[in-house]
Amino acid sequence: MRIHCHFLCKNEGRILPYMFKHYDKYVEKYFAHFNVNSTDNTLSILKNKSNVAIIEDRNVKLDERFLIEMKNVVWKRYSNPSNCDWVFLIDTDEFLYNPDLLGLLERYDKEGITFPKVEGYQMFSESFPTEDKQIYEIIKKGIPYHPYNKQIILKPSISPNYSYGCHFSNAQGPVVKTSENVDVKLLHYKIFGEEYPEKRLAVNDTLSDFNKATGCGTYNRDPNSPWNPYNELKKVREEAKDVI
Repeated sequence: MRIHCHFLCKNEGRILPYMFKHYDKYVEKYFAHFNVNSTDNTLSILKNKSNVAIIEDRNVKLDERFLIEMKNVVWKRYSNPSNCDWVFLIDTDEFLYNPDLLGLLERYDKEGITFPKVEGYQMFSESFPTEDKQIYEIIKKGIPYHPYNKQIILKPSISPNYSYGCHFSNAQGPVVKTSENVDVKLLHYKIFGEEYPEKRLAVNDTLSDFNKATGCGTYNRDPNSPWNPYNELKKVREEAKDVI
């Protein structure tokens, strides 16, 4: 089975080894949409993988419009029904999980499913892992999180037409068929204890004017706001239960 994986990356050197450790079991070819303003070891990690194609992103600021263009349009320049069977359109901290993911995709092929449903979870740990294991073997707790029910597994014939954040889609294609059951978990690993809130707030300084004007990806310190990262941390810390 030929699977292509597309992802955006900037300063992702910490999570990339875990991402590759997981997806190497499935993916034939990666396409890293790499921001050249990255300042950590992201580029060297990417260059050390023989099956990674690096596509340069020269945007100085994080802009939701570029994210949407990549996940709706740009990936189709590299992945199509002639060179792959499935496409994963992920962020580096998103891990698609099923104990037998390849077997599941084979079943989806037999059933004609082209755009399967996914159930999202916000995962939690008090610190970033250091063990040489799959990240979900180390961090098993999280909370269900509806915005991460992102349908990011698709046949290359599908045009997902994601909204901002890729949380919703209006897929089109010759055959658009979703799964009746939710068989795949999308594990989102971004909240690591006390380091999280200030790191999340610091991202605001890297956002484009468009993001700031529309609120895409912005966080604040308002105690009543759902986009207060301290509230996020408190909620997931108090409610996290075994997901895996």
